[in-house]
Amino acid sequence: MKIRKLSLFSSVLILSSLVLPVTKALGAGTDPRSALNGVVPAGEESGSARLSDNDAVVPTDGSASGISQLGIGFDYSKYPGNLALNFVPNFDFGLGNAISNSDTSTSTPITLGTKLLLAAAGSKSGPGRNLVVTDARTDQAANAQGYNLTLALKNFKAVNSQGQLDTSNATYLNHAVLSFDASNIKVGPGTYSSQGDGTFSYAGTSDHAPTLQSDLSVSPGGEMKVLAADQGQGTGTWGVDFSKNESAHLFVPITDQDKGHYVARMDWSLGSGPFS
Repeated sequence: MKIRKLSLFSSVLILSSLVLPVTKALGAGTDPRSALNGVVPAGEESGSARLSDNDAVVPTDGSASGISQLGIGFDYSKYPGNLALNFVPNFDFGLGNAISNSDTSTSTPITLGTKLLLAAAGSKSGPGRNLVVTDARTDQAANAQGYNLTLALKNFKAVNSQGQLDTSNATYLNHAVLSFDASNIKVGPGTYSSQGDGTFSYAGTSDHAPTLQSDLSVSPGGEMKVLAADQGQGTGTWGVDFSKNESAHLFVPITDQDKGHYVARMDWSLGSGPFS
């Protein structure tokens, strides 16, 4: 599984997957890259290893030795059998948001900042702001169970000017509400590759899409149901597209608006079977 290194406003993968034994015939792969690239000199990957003295001659009173290398790599996206969480999105609402001057206890929800560039598909930052799930289970009983995905929002922590998180038990923005706007979110099939930093692209149409849930809001310390696939739904690879700035909003009451920089961890959990 590709587990990405994420930024401070981070998303953490929590998942369960089935690992199957793999038997692979020599030369059976379709990836032309060598598993020994950079390990042995160029040109020797599928050849013979040169010995430092050209020949290992057995002396009359001893033995000779030589060293060669064996390499193999696996790309689980090429093999069926897994229920996998491939990518999870980060949400950056930017710095410098103005503190409300209202006398009420409410404020206008903050929309994802248009000044922040969205990660391009295939870049080191990932495939854009997407949630990607692959259900490639071939066992009929397991596949018929569908799956569910939840998001737990942890407490906000302060960040100092050096970018370090406050390690105390202090919490901030306790009454904030993160919400997703389903009308600005697309769910569609696509193609995922775990090669390199991982890539995902939307492609084709399907009538067995997983379903976004109706109540897409959560406060720090809470959990929300995000996506569900019932029996016969969600097979293959699916992306949930959060690329529109209006796809997510952060509501912060004026009573919680203190000058500073805050981040909260987001734990995404993928499980087999529908929501209970």
